[in-house]
Amino acid sequence: AEKAKYFLDPRFCARLLPAPIPKPLHPKKRPKDDWSALAPIAAPLPVKPAQADAKSSEQPPVDQPKPDVPSDADGAGSENDSANSGIRREPELGEHEDVVPAPKPPVNEFDLDRDAPEDDAARAKREADRTMNRNARNASLDPDDGIDL
Repeated sequence: AEKAKYFLDPRFCARLLPAPIPKPLHPKKRPKDDWSALAPIAAPLPVKPAQADAKSSEQPPVDQPKPDVPSDADGAGSENDSANSGIRREPELGEHEDVVPAPKPPVNEFDLDRDAPEDDAARAKREADRTMNRNARNASLDPDDGIDL
């Protein structure tokens, strides 16, 4: 019902165009298809209804089991067999073993290259700055330095 209101809007109706008028194609310009040259498929013959008394007189063949008797004589394949239901496990198979070694943890691409000798001075300066900041923090938190916090 909400969608039908679109057609009541005059701005929407102004944008609608009439449907194009189809023009028939000349037979030579029509695209070729693979089906026109084929003969039509004949309908299958209707199946004659079997008589009820004829079915009752027929006996099932000897090599086919009766429909109400399960195919396994011991009943191991029946649907109601609770002894053989559930997940099957092979006792000879061990637990899952990883054949492939565990992958290495990914290298953080933003870490500094610790093995590069050319930035020893820069690394030493950073370590000194960190040490000085840590000492300043620890000194400001020292309760026995005589300065009130």
